[in-house]
Amino acid sequence: EIGLYVVDEANIECHGHYDMICREDSFSLPMLDRAQRMVVRDQNHPCVIGWSLGNEAGYGANHAMMYNWIKTYDSSRFVQYEGSNRPIWGQLPHVYDRVDSFTDVICPMYPSIDEIIEWAYITAPKLNE
Repeated sequence: EIGLYVVDEANIECHGHYDMICREDSFSLPMLDRAQRMVVRDQNHPCVIGWSLGNEAGYGANHAMMYNWIKTYDSSRFVQYEGSNRPIWGQLPHVYDRVDSFTDVICPMYPSIDEIIEWAYITAPKLNE
C-alpha cells in the first residue's frame, strides 16, 4: 500500500581496519561471498532498486571485484558505494571524477554544506550529472 524503495547493502563494515581489509587478498573471497549471497537472496524483491558494496569499509580491489560480479549477475540495478569517492580514510575531500571508481551513484557520506554547493554548481555540470 505504501511501498518502499530499498538499497540493499552488503554486510561489510570494518571501521578499525578501514583501508586494510578492502585491499587484502585474504579478504577478497569473503567480501565477494557476502555480496553474492545478498544479491542472490534478495534479487526477487521488487522493492530492491540498487545494491551497496557496504559501509565505511575503505576502497580497494575487493570492491572492484564485488562491483563487477554484481553488474554481471544483475545489470538491471545500480551499484553504489560511498567509499569510492574517497581516496583514503579520513575527512579529506571527496573525489567525484575518479576514473577507477566502482559506483554508479555518487553518494558521499556526510558532505559539508560547501561540498553540496560545489557539487550542485561546479562538479555535477562538469560531469554532465
